Amino acid sequence: MLSGSELWNKVQQALQGSLSKPTFETWLRPVRCSGFTNGELLLQAPYIFASNWLRKHYLETITELATDIVGTPVQVTVLAHQVDEEPSDAQAPPMAPAVSTAAP
Repeated sequence: MLSGSELWNKVQQALQGSLSKPTFETWLRPVRCSGFTNGELLLQAPYIFASNWLRKHYLETITELATDIVGTPVQVTVLAHQVDEEPSDAQAPPMAPAVSTAAP
């Protein structure tokens, strides 16, 4: 059984071969795995804009690659590690994670 970091490293390796170096370095290299439990791969982008961009452009691809590597359906959740800007008088509203599950 792969750990989350091992799985994410394998997904990153697969993506690195198919993306331009600037795209990979900007959007995927900074992303970290914070866990892989019960078929859910939890990823953390460095900030909200990056997490939104990653969800929009690569969530489906990441989910498919992770599922292929593990051999069973994987659900991928992408969260932001920190907020882009700190509100001055109020806390930022919590972000709902984007989730994708590949069909077997």
